[in-house]
Amino acid sequence: MTRRGTRLVCGALAAIPAIAGASLAQSPVPFTKSDLYFELNATDGDAGLHGILDGDAWKTTRIKGPGGTFDVIRAIANQDSPEFGMTELFFESNEPPLDERSFAELLTLFPPGTYTFTGTTTANQPMRGSDVLTRAMPCPPVVQRPRVVDGDLSIRWRLRPGSYNPDTGVCSAANAVTPVVVQVFVEFTNTITDRSRQFAVDMPPRARTVEVPDEFLLGVNPDNTEAKAEVLVVDRSGNRTAIEVEFEL
Repeated sequence: MTRRGTRLVCGALAAIPAIAGASLAQSPVPFTKSDLYFELNATDGDAGLHGILDGDAWKTTRIKGPGGTFDVIRAIANQDSPEFGMTELFFESNEPPLDERSFAELLTLFPPGTYTFTGTTTANQPMRGSDVLTRAMPCPPVVQRPRVVDGDLSIRWRLRPGSYNPDTGVCSAANAVTPVVVQVFVEFTNTITDRSRQFAVDMPPRARTVEVPDEFLLGVNPDNTEAKAEVLVVDRSGNRTAIEVEFEL
C-alpha cells in the first residue's frame, strides 16, 4: 500500500566527489531528521530497511553503518546547479519474502548499532546526524475485519505486548518494545479505472479504533471497489510492524 507523500526516492547509489573549498573547521549543521528503521509487513511476510533524512539544502549525503565499516547510501544532488540542493530523502530496500531472506540475514546486512549521517550543504557547510538501529520489532496488531454498518466504516485493532521474531512468528516478553504511534491506512481502488483514494491517520498507542469520515465513502461503488486497511505499529526506535486486511464494502 502506497502511503508516502512526495519524496525523492533514491534507487541507485552515486559516488560522492570531494567538495573543494569545504571547511573542516566549520561546526556541522545538524540534520533535522535522520532515521533508519526496519519495517515488517507481517501479512505478506517480508521486511526491509527504510530511511529518511531532512535538513538544510544539501548537495551530498552519506549514511555509514556502525563503526563506519560500510555505506548504506551515498548520494549527490544536481551537479550542474551547485546552488540547488535537496532537503529531504526517503528510501527503502527491496523486501524479498522472509522465506527467501530471513530477518536474521537482514540483520547481518544492517547490524544494530549507531549509524552516522554526514553531508554537505549548498553553502559547503558540513552536516551531521546519527540514529540507533535496533532489532526489536513490535508484535503484529490483531485487526478486526472492517465493515460498513449504517454507512459508517470503523477500523478496530488490539495491540499485543512484547517483541516479535519475524522468522519464528513468536511474540515474546523479552526485549519488549514501546509503541509510540499507531498508523492507520485505508485504500479504495476502482477496479475499472484503477484509480485509488487513500485515508491515513496517526493515532496514540492507547487508541483501539478509528472512524473513517463519511466523506471518504462518497461515490464509492461496492461492486467495482477493492478495499483494504493497514494498521502499523511504530516502536520508539522507529521499527514498525504492519498488518493488512482486505474487506468488502
